[in-house]
Amino acid sequence: MQKALKPEEELVIQFNAGTETIRILDIYAPSWRVIVLAGMDSEKNITRIISHADNLQLVCKVMKSRTPEKPVRVSITTPKSKPE
Repeated sequence: MQKALKPEEELVIQFNAGTETIRILDIYAPSWRVIVLAGMDSEKNITRIISHADNLQLVCKVMKSRTPEKPVRVSITTPKSKPE
């Protein structure tokens, strides 16, 4: 989704946990079944969520960057394939 963004746009990914909404800045998959999300809560605390991939629900939307010269890009790291 990020590849199609204009230079002044950013992909905002949010995770809702009860009354808390976390803005996701990093997605790491140590395996194809487990996802680790890292981001900031409303008080700018670093927050991590560990979830089974089947249960994960995220809100994704394209928004204009607050600072057009430096839009935020989400980092995504997937598991490496095992050599055969």
